[in-house]
Amino acid sequence: MIFLWGLLFSTPVYAQAYCELRNPNEAMLTGFPEQTHHHSIVGNITKNEIAEIVDETNIQLHQNEFGRHTLYQIYNNDDLLGYIQVRTEPAQWGLMEVAWFISPEITVMGFYIQRCRDPLCSKLDQSPFADSLMGMTGADLSQRILEYDEDSRDGLEFLQQSVLKSGAKALLLTPIVWGLNEE
Repeated sequence: MIFLWGLLFSTPVYAQAYCELRNPNEAMLTGFPEQTHHHSIVGNITKNEIAEIVDETNIQLHQNEFGRHTLYQIYNNDDLLGYIQVRTEPAQWGLMEVAWFISPEITVMGFYIQRCRDPLCSKLDQSPFADSLMGMTGADLSQRILEYDEDSRDGLEFLQQSVLKSGAKALLLTPIVWGLNEE
C-alpha cells in the first residue's frame, strides 16, 4: 500500500548531466559580455563521432561521453559571437567541468572552469596557460597535449592536460556533431 501511494504521489526527480552548463547566465556573460541572447542546440554524440576524434587525435573518450549534449550559440542581436560547449575530464580530486568559449571559426576564445575540487583550478582559466590557448584549433590543442608526460600526476601539469583534452574534444566535436562548417 505504501509503495502504491509512493508511485501515485511521487514527484519527478531531475538530474544534471556532467556536460551541461550549470550557470548559463554567468558563463555567457563571462565569455561573451556583449551577448543579447542565445540558442541551445542538442546534438547526439555517437560511436561514429567518437571514432573520428580518436582516429584524428588518439585522445580516448569515456563511454559516458556518448549521448545527448548541448551546444549554446551566443548572439549579439543577429550576429553570431560564438559557441559554448561543456566537456568533463578527470582531475586529481574528481571530475573537472570546463565550459569552452568557441569562436564562429571554431577556435578557442577562452574557457571557464565551472566545477573542480582541486584548489589549483581556481586560477587556471585566468593564467598565462589559458592565454596561450587563445586562437587555437582542436588540432592545435591535441598537438599541445603531446608536450606533456602522459603518465604525469603532477597537480598543475595533470590539470593542464585535462583542460587540453577537454578543449580538443570540444572543438573537434562541435563541427562534427552539430554540422557546423569551420570558416
